[in-house]
Amino acid sequence: MKSRGICILLCNLIILFVSAGTRKLNFQVYDELTQLGIRPFVEVYNATDTSKIIKSFSSLKIGEFSLNIDENSPKIIIKIYGTREEVKNNEIWHFKSDYYTPKRIELELSPDLPDPYNHPAIYLERYRQKDLKEVTVTASKVMFYHKGDTLIYNADAFVTPQGSTLDVLIKQLPGVEIDNSGTITCDGRKIDLLMLNGRDFFDGNSKILLNNLDAFTVKDIAVYEKLGHTSGLMQRKTGDEKRVMDVRLKRQYHIGMMTNNDIG
Repeated sequence: MKSRGICILLCNLIILFVSAGTRKLNFQVYDELTQLGIRPFVEVYNATDTSKIIKSFSSLKIGEFSLNIDENSPKIIIKIYGTREEVKNNEIWHFKSDYYTPKRIELELSPDLPDPYNHPAIYLERYRQKDLKEVTVTASKVMFYHKGDTLIYNADAFVTPQGSTLDVLIKQLPGVEIDNSGTITCDGRKIDLLMLNGRDFFDGNSKILLNNLDAFTVKDIAVYEKLGHTSGLMQRKTGDEKRVMDVRLKRQYHIGMMTNNDIG
């Protein structure tokens, strides 16, 4: 009888421990237009008191985030925003932005919800600015398209503040990131060479071009693989290919290359 009582006590302790545990929730977040992953800013609320934020954070990963929620919380509300970047003390910080219309998700943590729980993909819609006086909506432009194996971004489809340089424009391109050293990645792959109108003017020092070329002079930006010397001779890939981002200027800026420091 004594051993049976101990077993019952241990079982109760195990049940208590499990009920006081947490449940992992996984989410994937995409741009509704481009279908590319975006870095989300997340706010979690208690469904019984929506004025109380349980937690808020910017995801460390692009296109996904996870939550560990107390299983005793029967229902939660999750608000998902897009993010904007700010540089503070040479570090990049991410904050919620109104560039996307936020998505509200109400989730009931029922006992039959699997652990971990993988939520269906979430797509954030870009905010569409309307002029109510004239009842007009600004038409959107094609942001990017593929031409063979080349990915081409249309610079006119992105709005940059007056006086912006190339780095501000590139940071808006879907799937593209720049770190503090000037290293660029596109869809997770490093860009080996940043060129201007098909030429490398700066011996691979991309920061000169990023920080000096005026954004308004850019027509489009092409991303493709450039064959190396050996590959060009053999007319096939031999391993010396480079991932290239080619910044192509509008016709009126081909000569002179208007930049902040006359780098042209």
